[in-house]
Amino acid sequence: MIVGMHIHVIPNRNSKPAILLRESYREGGAVKKRTLANLSHFPLDQVETLRRALRGELLVPADAAFETIESKPHGHVEAMRRAMKRLGFEQLICTKRSHERDLVVAMVAARILKPNSKLATTRWWHLHDTARRVGGSGGDRERPVRGNGLAARSSAED
Repeated sequence: MIVGMHIHVIPNRNSKPAILLRESYREGGAVKKRTLANLSHFPLDQVETLRRALRGELLVPADAAFETIESKPHGHVEAMRRAMKRLGFEQLICTKRSHERDLVVAMVAARILKPNSKLATTRWWHLHDTARRVGGSGGDRERPVRGNGLAARSSAED
């Protein structure tokens, strides 16, 4: 006795079609059908997945079918930028915009997002555009930020 399972869609005039899981088999010389389950209340994507499985298709999870090569994060940087803006962090450092102030703001954001040394942070900036998104210029290897110069300049400007 050969048995085949399939999904049968039966249209209804005034309501949604009935979706049934059925089994076909031969008894004597006649083909007969037996209803195993009513799938009418299942979401259509699940019914389609079941239909594909009954056909013998190989179903794999998406993470097994694809390999992530690179992922560029953004949400955490945007959240940091908005929080600093809401708190008035830039004006706390220096009231006038300057290259040094932008570097300090970007460095503080980088220390929170990816804690590291100043040199490692500068290297990280050159690989990612985090500093530009936060508001800095990305750092300068030849011109490092010096705390004393910024403090003297900000006190003279205020």
